[in-house]
Amino acid sequence: MKLNTIILTLFLTFNLIAQTQTEFKSEMINITTDQNIETEKLTIKLVEGFGWNITFYDLFRENKIVENNFPKEKGIYTLVINYLENLVYTELVLYKADPKNEHLEFDFYKENDRVFCRIKSDYATELNKEIVMNELDSEMKKILESINTEKK
Repeated sequence: MKLNTIILTLFLTFNLIAQTQTEFKSEMINITTDQNIETEKLTIKLVEGFGWNITFYDLFRENKIVENNFPKEKGIYTLVINYLENLVYTELVLYKADPKNEHLEFDFYKENDRVFCRIKSDYATELNKEIVMNELDSEMKKILESINTEKK
């Protein structure tokens, strides 16, 4: 019986170590990732507007949460999550009220070579879901490559 208890304890300990998470916290945003996610290659932003008149609100970039950079007015925004430059997720977000007290949670993990994220929002109920990061289609990749070569 004692041997079974020791084996079970060791198994649980190794299992917890294997599930190491990285966590970033601020007043408005919590981000957790499993050990398979390279957080330095992750960006999260809200985009306000369409066409030429747009405003970017970076929420997470360069491996840290961007403080005090959240929209201050109700409106329609687009949540954009990029990972590894070729995985992307976008979602329209409607803030019916001033989002100054919003709290967003992102929980990223990798399973079967796919990247998933559980999103929770206090204000935007359409974000309360689990998503899969998708690869950019070939046409979009070509556009981004042409933009990158023009910058050089």
